Amino acid sequence: MLKITLSLLFIYSSFAAISNNPTKSLSAIRNDIRSLRKSISSLEKSLAKKNNKYVEIVKKRQMVDLEAYKIKAEIKKSDESIASYKKKLDKSYKSLILTSIDNYDMKSLMVKRLSLKRMKEQKKELKNLELNKKKLKDIFTGLVTEYQQVIKYEDELLETIQNIEKSKKDYVERYVLEKENFEKEKSKKKFANTQKRSRKKKVASQNSQINERFEAPISKHFAHEANGKGITFKTKIKEGIKASRDGKVVYTGTLANFGNVVMIDHGNELRSIYLGDFNSSIKKDQPVKVGQIIGQVKSQIRKDQFSNIYFEIRKKNKVQNTVKLVKNFKARG
Repeated sequence: MLKITLSLLFIYSSFAAISNNPTKSLSAIRNDIRSLRKSISSLEKSLAKKNNKYVEIVKKRQMVDLEAYKIKAEIKKSDESIASYKKKLDKSYKSLILTSIDNYDMKSLMVKRLSLKRMKEQKKELKNLELNKKKLKDIFTGLVTEYQQVIKYEDELLETIQNIEKSKKDYVERYVLEKENFEKEKSKKKFANTQKRSRKKKVASQNSQINERFEAPISKHFAHEANGKGITFKTKIKEGIKASRDGKVVYTGTLANFGNVVMIDHGNELRSIYLGDFNSSIKKDQPVKVGQIIGQVKSQIRKDQFSNIYFEIRKKNKVQNTVKLVKNFKARG
């Protein structure tokens, strides 16, 4: 747990250094991206190990639970046997008392001796049963303690996994932002002379309200999530991912455990980003038209699974409230 926390702290400090130095060279940004990839890869390996450990601990808990159930059943059976032997002893005592009253002939003495012998054997067996019951109770107590420890470790492990998953979501946004910064710096270096005249106009445009509207990338979805930034579409249908507006593809790639990433430049420093469970069908520098298919949603193996497609619009590297910029947006298709 401490190791993972320190790893996350290191990655966050790296992000802080990146965001606080926007004038870095392309080489420095490229090195930051490589370092970020290594950190994410290390985190993914740790997450895989934790998931495997979680599966093991759940199986162990089930085994301990089953064993405790069996021991409890044996204790109950032992209680029944002890009660039965006590009943037999009580019956033997009463029989012995009755045969001892006014009966002193040879036959009565023989019966008495046999009764005493039988009672002695029953006492011995009763003692063994009680010792066995004590052993079973000790085993059961140990199993209960072990079960509680397993439950505690399982909860801690689950919390660790949830924290890593939560961190991964933040890393994706930061990773996309860093890739976007790289492309932007590269473009600035290449077209510095031609951009000088248009920069003032762009600054005025960036400070104004966005009047452009975009098409939704998914036609049919059963649910969505939006928190004032991007939109996560949830769908079970294998359908096409559409370009939300005319533009040019500036980046295509993949991100571990999150799927493909496509970034389209629409001019005026407006960009749309598509991330998730889909197969890309376009290439970098390819022009696209609004509604053009840029990828296909992946089909899931299990019926109860669904695909997540994350979509956001950025202006000047800042995420916009995408919901308000999508035409005729509906929660379900």
